[in-house]
Amino acid sequence: MSRTVSRCARERTPLLLHGETGTGKATLVRAAHALTGSASAPVVVDAAGPGAANVGNDLSAALLAAPTGPGRALVLRNVDAVAPEQGPAVARALDTAAARGTWVVGTLHRASGVPESLRRCFLQAAAVPALRHRLTDLPALVDCLLRRIGAGVECAPEVLPPLRRYDWPGNVRELSLVLSKAAAARRTYRIELRDLPPSLHSAGSRSLSPWEESERDTLVQAMLEADGNKLLAAQRLGISRTTIYRKMRAYGITLPGRG
Repeated sequence: MSRTVSRCARERTPLLLHGETGTGKATLVRAAHALTGSASAPVVVDAAGPGAANVGNDLSAALLAAPTGPGRALVLRNVDAVAPEQGPAVARALDTAAARGTWVVGTLHRASGVPESLRRCFLQAAAVPALRHRLTDLPALVDCLLRRIGAGVECAPEVLPPLRRYDWPGNVRELSLVLSKAAAARRTYRIELRDLPPSLHSAGSRSLSPWEESERDTLVQAMLEADGNKLLAAQRLGISRTTIYRKMRAYGITLPGRG
C-alpha cells in the first residue's frame, strides 16, 4: 500500500485512498509527498466541511483556487460527499490541477462511494487498512508518533501488549491521542502502564453502560495505585478480594498483579 502511494506521488498519478476514519490517509499522503523532495504541504479541500470552499459554497472554485503545478499536491477529502450536481465541475477542477503537474489525491471511507462523475479522475486506488488489521506495524508506529510528541519520550516494554490487545476503533488518530495524553501524564521519562487509560487495561468485547465503564475505571485505577496488589486494592475499595477477582474477569481487566 505505501509503495503504491509513494510511486503515485513520484509519478504524479491521481490516486484514490480509501479506509476507515483515522487510519492515517492524510498522514500517508503528506509523507509520500515530502519524499518527492517537495517543500510545500499538500492543500486539503474537504467536500464535507462547511469551510471547504473559499469562494461561496462552490467546491470546484475552492479546488481551482488551490496552488497547482509540479511539486504541489491537492487532496480532496470525503470524495463521497460531493453532491451529484457538483460532480462534473469538481471533475474538471481536478483534471485541470492534474494537467498542470499537481499530484491529485482523493480520500474517503469506502471506494464504492465515489460519485460516477469523479471515477475517471483517479487512475490508481489503494486501501489503507484499519489499525487492528496491521498490529505488526504497531511498535514502529508508536515510535513514529512518540517522536512527533517530543524528544526523549519512550514506552516501557510492558505497554505494548495492552496496545496490541485493543481494537482501536478510532485507528491511528485514537492511538496518537492516547499516546499524547499518556506522555503528558507520565511521571518518568517513559510511558508506563499506569499512564494508559482504563479502557486499554480491559479486554472485554461487549459494550459497557456508563455505570459499568465507571466501575471498570475505578477498579483499574485502584489496581494501578496498589501496584497490582489485588488484596490491597480490594481493601481500599471496601470490597472482598473474591469480588475484585470476579469483577476483573467480568471486565476482562488484564493488568498484571499479585495477591
